[in-house]
Amino acid sequence: MIDHRRLVAAAHRADAVVHLLYRPGQFVLQNAVLARVLPASRGAELTSVIRRAVRIGTHRTLAQDLEFGIAQLVEIALRALSPAINDSFTGLTCVDWLGDELCAFALRGEGAGVWLGPTGQIRLVGQPLLFARLTRAAFNQIRQAAVGNPAISIRLLFTFTRLAEHITEPSFRDALLEQVEAVWEATVSDTLVKIDRTDVEAAYRRAREALRER
Repeated sequence: MIDHRRLVAAAHRADAVVHLLYRPGQFVLQNAVLARVLPASRGAELTSVIRRAVRIGTHRTLAQDLEFGIAQLVEIALRALSPAINDSFTGLTCVDWLGDELCAFALRGEGAGVWLGPTGQIRLVGQPLLFARLTRAAFNQIRQAAVGNPAISIRLLFTFTRLAEHITEPSFRDALLEQVEAVWEATVSDTLVKIDRTDVEAAYRRAREALRER
């Protein structure tokens, strides 16, 4: 977890900029560099503040780590879709909730990863979480596990179609379109009965058309 207010206030007092090298949730190796200070001459007076403001634990938490929430849903879906369990209904539900989370994130917008001090100057620079990264985290592994499971592939495509109704940012739509094409590419290389392939293709065309509309 990161206390952004404390870092901004300290950087302002030191007339410096703190550049954080990690987002909440990322694994930090022992003795790794957590941040850089500009100018470097201000580093000594900000070192102790940075150490207090950046809390490192042994487990990820949901407090500032949206990607962790996505990872938990993905883990549930992957376990449900494993050959040992083969629970497609749970997998479908996870896809629905992942779509809802992505929609909320997209409507809020990506953060710039920049925090300003009281005088409007940049005092803190972080690692922003990007929509494209979150989309891949949400759907890559489920898409891969869905090979041979047309129900999941269709629900993925249906979810992308619904997201197109709410998301207007071109780069966000491109990230979703990347997933649409990947689902179809996996379907083409898979052995499906005709009726299932027809259903997947219809869902693919709807999603593709919805995301290509501007």
